[in-house]
Amino acid sequence: MTISWQRFHRAVRKLTSSIKADSFCPDVIVAVGLSGLIPAAMVAKQMACKDLQLVIIESYKGRQRLTPRLIKQGVNDISGKKVLCVDDIIASGMTRKLTEEVLRTFQPEIIKFAVPIVSTAVCKAFPDYWGEEIMRSPDDFIQLPWD
Repeated sequence: MTISWQRFHRAVRKLTSSIKADSFCPDVIVAVGLSGLIPAAMVAKQMACKDLQLVIIESYKGRQRLTPRLIKQGVNDISGKKVLCVDDIIASGMTRKLTEEVLRTFQPEIIKFAVPIVSTAVCKAFPDYWGEEIMRSPDDFIQLPWD
């Protein structure tokens, strides 16, 4: 399944609207990269959040699904802060789980998760915020605009 820039941008706008409707104002946005960096930057811009940090977790090698592993942690000074983690898509939730484990070690006040796209066929636990739900088979690979 291929997601166009137009569709992706619309999903990010819906995502940001749901965050604002919940009156959640993050102190820090953490991109779950590398693919989460683009939507995180878009959300940060729309939320006027100037603190954008990065955690790089590898979940795929090409189209092959891997057990997520931490590649690089570029997070600092989130203790006691409201953190919004942004990834490109949520499917199994394994990347989200690892991201939360990594961030909890920094003792933030709260961690919330946001994605523009939720893969409903394989999603075991929805994030706090999302833009669009898509149906796909577990074997169907989603191609994002920058892929």
